[in-house]
Amino acid sequence: MPRLGDSQNDEPAPAAPETPAATDDTVPQHKTPKKKDYDSFGKKGGWNNHKSHPKDQRRDPDSTGRTDRERRAFRNETRREAKKEPRKDWQDRAQKSKQLSENRGKRKPESWQVQKAALKEKFAGGWNPPKKLSPDALDGIRHLHAKAPEQFTTAVLAEEFQMSPEAIRRILKSKWRPSEDEMESRRKRWENRHDRIWSRMAELGLRPSTDRTRTLSDFHVLYDDNNRKRR
Repeated sequence: MPRLGDSQNDEPAPAAPETPAATDDTVPQHKTPKKKDYDSFGKKGGWNNHKSHPKDQRRDPDSTGRTDRERRAFRNETRREAKKEPRKDWQDRAQKSKQLSENRGKRKPESWQVQKAALKEKFAGGWNPPKKLSPDALDGIRHLHAKAPEQFTTAVLAEEFQMSPEAIRRILKSKWRPSEDEMESRRKRWENRHDRIWSRMAELGLRPSTDRTRTLSDFHVLYDDNNRKRR
């Protein structure tokens, strides 16, 4: 009679699990992706699109087709032409800056400076009127104009004293006054001038001869008292 244990022992033993066969996941070497096949955005074929150029013919992305040697030659030629013929706008700018620097230190001339320049151009040899006025006449002109400026204007005084309006204007504008010593010296000079003019008029018969002016005559300069010619 079969036993229970024997029936259990008669069952076939479970088979050992089969080890799966190793799959060949290796990729051929010619299909393995490399770093140079990717650009910075992770897209394939980014780096292989650029063509290499010789060292002397490397080009920039924005190049127009000229080599480095051609560009250097063009720059050098442009610089040489710029040195020979400077740009017109640069010349105008330099000229304007020069004028501004020159006029910076100058001020607008005042009215008296303009008048002085005009008088200097008009009287190139300096102010030297042919007719001289005595100190008494100068004081009289100033006194008349100070008392009645509306009546004794420059034109009226010029006609009265037979002087030019410019001479009267200068007399009225002048603020110089001589000292006592200078006034005495001027008085003596004008007395001597008066005597010389009177003596000359007496020689011409226009004035009577006087003892004071007789010694100033040209006759006494050339001849002595005995009418002999001086040596």
